[in-house]
Amino acid sequence: TAGARLNNAQSQETILANRSTAVKTEIGKLNDADIQKLITDLQSLLVTQNAARSTYTKLSGQSLFDFLR
Repeated sequence: TAGARLNNAQSQETILANRSTAVKTEIGKLNDADIQKLITDLQSLLVTQNAARSTYTKLSGQSLFDFLR
């Protein structure tokens, strides 16, 4: 019926409006991100990962390639 279709259309409109708001919020977060800080944090994590890998290799006497064999 026409009433059911109207209700469905209104529900879809509400869903799309909510999604639009969510997307705008996420875009705002990305625009506010401090790229230099994110890069520094990533580099720090990579250094930590490399140090952990190196420590494991020295302590175990095995490299990742030896372990995978």
